[in-house]
Amino acid sequence: MVNALELLEFLAGNNGHSTYQHRTRPEILIQAWDASKLPNFTERVLSFFKLIDVRESDAAAWSEPEFFRDKSRTNPTRDALHVALSVLTKSAAALLIKRKIHTVPPTWQVYAIPYSGATDALDFDHLLGDTKPFEAGVKVWLHQLDGGPDWLVLYRAKSVLVYLIFVFGHHNALATLKEHFPEADIHEFVGTAINDLLTVGWHKV
Repeated sequence: MVNALELLEFLAGNNGHSTYQHRTRPEILIQAWDASKLPNFTERVLSFFKLIDVRESDAAAWSEPEFFRDKSRTNPTRDALHVALSVLTKSAAALLIKRKIHTVPPTWQVYAIPYSGATDALDFDHLLGDTKPFEAGVKVWLHQLDGGPDWLVLYRAKSVLVYLIFVFGHHNALATLKEHFPEADIHEFVGTAINDLLTVGWHKV
């Protein structure tokens, strides 16, 4: 997750990455990154996010369309976001069980609304109650919604702010979220076990 958050922070900025369209094959988009901006990205991390290291390759070779023929098309922002959301959701579920609901629900329905560009200046203690930092660069707030069965878990993790809504009641929570967050990207997970995030994943609603 640390690498995913670092990647999201990097891509949310305007320094160190550019996107190019191939001159002869315009359907091929190439995103070039300054590797010095991501010093913690080992070969294993690059492979996990399906990134191609061409620093030791001949520029003429990877400029040809044939170079991309057997390469997987990827979306680093989406992939990093899904990793971060999944880890933060598992952490939030553990906190809810331990501190608040004290039981493991038979099913999970979770909505995630992420934002990039968060800073330490964004603080919700005055709204959701005082809370201590969860760990370095991460702060979390837990709040029961309107005294009902649903919970809001709000994470500020480095430059990412994530609203996680855990729905335990039988109502149309998605309609309410779309009303309050009309322009947000809302991601949904439904499963019998929180570890299903590893296989089922998220889908945008």
